[in-house]
Amino acid sequence: MKSKIVRLKAGQHSYVFCPVWVKLDEDVTELQNVALVDQDTGKVIPCQVEQIPETKETKLWWMIDSLTQGQEKSYELVKNKQVPAIGKVDLNQGDDRIEIKIGAEFFTNYYFGPKYPKPFLHPLIGPYGKSVTRDYPIIPDIAGETTDHPHHRSVWTGWGEVNGEDFWCNEPEGGVIQRPIRHKQFLTCSGGMVFGHIISINEWIGSTGEKIVEERREVRIYNLPSSIRVVDWETNLRSLGEKVLLGDTKEGGFLSIRVATTMDGDKGGRIENSYGAVSEAETWGKRAHWCDYSGPVDDKIVGIAIFDNPENFRYPTYWHVRDYGLFAANPLGLSHFEKDKSYNGSYEIPAGGQVSWKYRIYIHGGNAVEGNVGEKFNNYVNPPVIELIEE
Repeated sequence: MKSKIVRLKAGQHSYVFCPVWVKLDEDVTELQNVALVDQDTGKVIPCQVEQIPETKETKLWWMIDSLTQGQEKSYELVKNKQVPAIGKVDLNQGDDRIEIKIGAEFFTNYYFGPKYPKPFLHPLIGPYGKSVTRDYPIIPDIAGETTDHPHHRSVWTGWGEVNGEDFWCNEPEGGVIQRPIRHKQFLTCSGGMVFGHIISINEWIGSTGEKIVEERREVRIYNLPSSIRVVDWETNLRSLGEKVLLGDTKEGGFLSIRVATTMDGDKGGRIENSYGAVSEAETWGKRAHWCDYSGPVDDKIVGIAIFDNPENFRYPTYWHVRDYGLFAANPLGLSHFEKDKSYNGSYEIPAGGQVSWKYRIYIHGGNAVEGNVGEKFNNYVNPPVIELIEE
């Protein structure tokens, strides 16, 4: 049997704690307990095998601890290899939420139960053990915390005009949830040594009870040291028969975050984008490859960045980012951001069609410069070259 060699080439960039993958031809059942063995040092690299539910495509994932500029590494893919215990991402599913731990440390909950207007993550525990997102309204009445915009639920997806329906401000009215984004089922809910993985199907239900779009949401939480946290978030929207118009509105974000109140820009926090613009005045409604929101939590400065993906429609995206703590990637609200009603930023999903948006969340210590946000974005969009060789 031929051995499989995986070769990495760093090229012009260095990579630290960077998740990567390579496609494999084997069936997933043949790839249990696999590892990569560094051909120079003999070091065993933990791996995780993933099978895409819809296509049955198999991917092998691992984490690059360090790969310097110009460096090349070769690994042998070995089956039935004992892997050193490094901890993993654990997912524990309950009735209305999934508790997510990284190396036995609590990181977040994925809420999906019917009493919530939409599925969301809360909290996001940052580098120093405190949340970088606001607790309200999930946990009310916290001293000093703002209570505006109750539809801002930590980390979520929502849009203000979907065939004229508002799936952004969809909180309960009179005890009834308005236009819910309702969890239907999980395709995947699993942990592992490289990442924890959630794939869910959600239905966006209009005011008369009709299902307007079906959402496939994919959330991937990586096994990294507590000094940094990385989450990949993908939202795929599919029409359920007729065409669907995603309207031109600033009230929306295909990835949206409400930062911790102490981090707010009007309380000493800092908003910065990939072009070096700083503050709401310079970043709101502007396009950028990434945007970062940093500020104090207790006595530490922490930050949270969102990376746009080059595959996304209208990349680089516009940003709906406010001094009061809202932070959302919004590629469609052109008439508002350009301050010109002749613009029409709406997107029409054709009958039976679909559209996807992908993002990465990067949580770090310090501001954007201190957290090496630009370098981490480059790792995201320009991964090392990976070759799979049979010898």
